[in-house]
Amino acid sequence: MLACSCGRSYPSRLALPITCVCGELAGIKTPDVDVRSIRRPICDGCQHRKPRDRCGLLPEGRNYIEGAKGLPNPNAYCPDHEWAGPFVRGRVGFLSECYMPVGGTEVWHQTLLPRLRDVVGFVSFNGAMTRGDLAKLPCTTGIGLEAARQLAWCVDVLVVWGLGSQLSEILTRATPKVVVVNHFDDRADWNNRLLQEAEPHADRFVHLCKSGRNVCGTDACYIPNAPAPERIQADQPRHLIRQELGVLPEQRMLVSISRLAPEKRLDVLIRAANQLPANYRFVLAGTGNDSAYEGYLRGLAGNRVQFVGSVEHPGRLLRAADSFVSASACEGYGLSAAEAMLAGVPVVSTPVGLLEDSPELARLVPINGTATDWVTAIHTDFANPQAQRRRANIAQRKIDRVQAFAESWQHLIDEVAR
Repeated sequence: MLACSCGRSYPSRLALPITCVCGELAGIKTPDVDVRSIRRPICDGCQHRKPRDRCGLLPEGRNYIEGAKGLPNPNAYCPDHEWAGPFVRGRVGFLSECYMPVGGTEVWHQTLLPRLRDVVGFVSFNGAMTRGDLAKLPCTTGIGLEAARQLAWCVDVLVVWGLGSQLSEILTRATPKVVVVNHFDDRADWNNRLLQEAEPHADRFVHLCKSGRNVCGTDACYIPNAPAPERIQADQPRHLIRQELGVLPEQRMLVSISRLAPEKRLDVLIRAANQLPANYRFVLAGTGNDSAYEGYLRGLAGNRVQFVGSVEHPGRLLRAADSFVSASACEGYGLSAAEAMLAGVPVVSTPVGLLEDSPELARLVPINGTATDWVTAIHTDFANPQAQRRRANIAQRKIDRVQAFAESWQHLIDEVAR
């Protein structure tokens, strides 16, 4: 048996460096373990809701962690409960406040982690806000405070997003170097508060856009995000995608890909679309956490506004689009706009995120712009198609490249770990 100092024991036949649920290591690292095969436990039919209660419906002897043959069940909680995976000691781990089905920070992790060396694992701290598919991440994953403590114990560098005072609970016994990432600009007050709370624990801050430096300090590291080329691929020609959407060849198709949240100011875009001539269509992709707000948006929409829900890969919509529009009041980077630029789609946007640093890449509308302002900007953009196409071509060439993005992060992690 592999014994832990807390008294728990594990079968010695396991080809794993087991991290006990108490946070200590039990056993030694072996070189033939593919930690990418270890996933969160699965429980069919459990209705238990009490945090960290052992599920009474678990059949004896069932292995709840795929790929970890013979693993015992001290960590086998149903998906409604917090769970901590067996993390392997290594260089870097990632800790996030949440992990939703679709979102810029989720795609940020999905893009970056496969391109880094020696990623130990990823933990989403808030179980109630963990509804995304953790299997998209190529590493061991966990949920909740106990998992966060275990991950912190196992790594040299912990990259953190969205957590403030909670870091005091997580770092009770571990002393990794902490890199805090600012995924927003300085307009998000709640995020500014979290960054201030995280400052006592932070060895380095990273910001994604120019104004993010205002809350991270002048010595913060600037590493802009970058769109992944594989996300903008489309499996059909443009005309077939437009046919499926009901968009006629002569119509101008505007696209916005966004969470349905008030700070995205989608109501302004919908009002603008209602005022545009009949040859315009507005296709809005995305979901949100507030069904009442989504209902409000749908109530505003005229018959030329189409909601298509969540999209796994935006490439299909971008191939069909004539223009990408974003009225967001705050962005850390603005990944959807960057993906549109990489796909060669002209962008009309507010001056947030990456457009703070590179305003020439889009036609800009003020953050507090009205629906009338948006109608004017869209009309003006289409009135000069040569200038519109020239700007889109420049943006496609200048947009940040994912290889440089990953290399910058690898360099920072190696530097902080020294």
